[in-house]
Amino acid sequence: MLSFLRFSHALGLLAQLAVASGPYNLSPLVGQLSPGAEVFYPSAANWSEVTPRWSTNDAPTFFAAIKPNTTGDVQKIVRYASKKKIPFLGVGGGHGFTTTLGELKNGLEIDLSLFNTVSVDGPNNRLTIGGSVTFGDILDPVYAAGKEIQTGSCPCVGMVGGSLGAGVGKYQGVHGLIIDALESVELVTAAGDLITVSKEQEPELFWGMRGAGFQFGIITHATYQLHDLTNNGSVMNADFQFAGNINETVFEILASFNGKLPTKLALFGVLANDATHGPSILLNAVYIGPQEEGLSYLKPLLDLPYLQRNITQLTWNTLFAAHMFGAIAATCEKGNPQNNWSQGLAKIDVPTHVAYFNALADLWTQHPAAANAILSIEIFSPQTALTVPDWETAYPWRDTAVQIILNFPVNDDTVTDFAKQWVPEFTETGGFNESRVYVSYAHGDESLVEKYGKRKLPRLLDLKKKWDPKGLFSFNNALLVH
Repeated sequence: MLSFLRFSHALGLLAQLAVASGPYNLSPLVGQLSPGAEVFYPSAANWSEVTPRWSTNDAPTFFAAIKPNTTGDVQKIVRYASKKKIPFLGVGGGHGFTTTLGELKNGLEIDLSLFNTVSVDGPNNRLTIGGSVTFGDILDPVYAAGKEIQTGSCPCVGMVGGSLGAGVGKYQGVHGLIIDALESVELVTAAGDLITVSKEQEPELFWGMRGAGFQFGIITHATYQLHDLTNNGSVMNADFQFAGNINETVFEILASFNGKLPTKLALFGVLANDATHGPSILLNAVYIGPQEEGLSYLKPLLDLPYLQRNITQLTWNTLFAAHMFGAIAATCEKGNPQNNWSQGLAKIDVPTHVAYFNALADLWTQHPAAANAILSIEIFSPQTALTVPDWETAYPWRDTAVQIILNFPVNDDTVTDFAKQWVPEFTETGGFNESRVYVSYAHGDESLVEKYGKRKLPRLLDLKKKWDPKGLFSFNNALLVH
């Protein structure tokens, strides 16, 4: 009976192949896949079931997608694609926005949607997840176990993908970068082998995985360290909206935290063209502790006139849905162009941010296609991240205190010229005297030194040559092997 079911399964997939068109023959591969694996084609009605891209700007294109059901399926797909020279991309949350992904034309998507398990081992402080699990998926199970973990700020982002560049977020000041919680991964390599990578097993590769992990294979499962709940999981969330005409005052307050942001305080700002109020600043402040204590750090903000304000005490697992006046759901909407540039800074420079706000306000008026452009500003303490020695991971920018993202809803010459004018301005006054780009926020046209750091790059290139000599995993800000 089992053999018959497998045979029937293969016939079903082969029937899909018979009506599909594409530049590569997948029939020999499909017959090897396990029951539960699924094949999709853009011409078929079920293509909508394939993980959509968050950004359509310079997005990869696919002639087919396969949802593997087992790690063995992933191994077979990688081996077959390598042998037949089929370009492919492993996809977890589909949130990556770098333009280098668009270099994949008519490739094969390895959609990890079925790798969606969340396993919490509270007594041993461990979380093990599948490759497609999002930050939002882990919040309730981890909280129910009386634990917490550092995450990104958007619940819809894949946790594995969001980890591999470093993983920045609101709990960074308390627990460090997300890679600092990463204990091990199950990795399908370019050779199609399944290996465990950790400090004990393949430690050199584990070094590279923590900062450039998307260069070396497809992660099917990852295990992280959990922490006991801080303040019993009770967190202060304060959201503000300020009129644009007091932007200089707001930036002065943000700059007052330069070099001395409390580890439990995280700040996140957005310069936006509000439909009701026009140019304005949205600001979220999270304090991982009692409200009274958190508000003591925010007195200058509390004294400002505001368009709206909301201050609440929440549980850790509900914070991410509530912050920024609950607007996070809108930012998670997929299928829109997201044209981003970024820069890592040591500090907020008030004149530069004021000048950018004014220039952005002019852009909103003069270029209607960019009327919804924003600047996001993440201010997280680097103090705990810096307790991890620099040599321990490939990530080069542990002392970064501010991440800015210039986000545009359109890709045209006006926006490109605007971004290329302003990114160097932020670099010049940002305190590092060099361009530093968090690779997960990279536009894609930056140099390898900007993304991976001069001191880390030679070692990373050696790892790339060893583990991916054919450059199979090279559509996400590739480390060049030729």
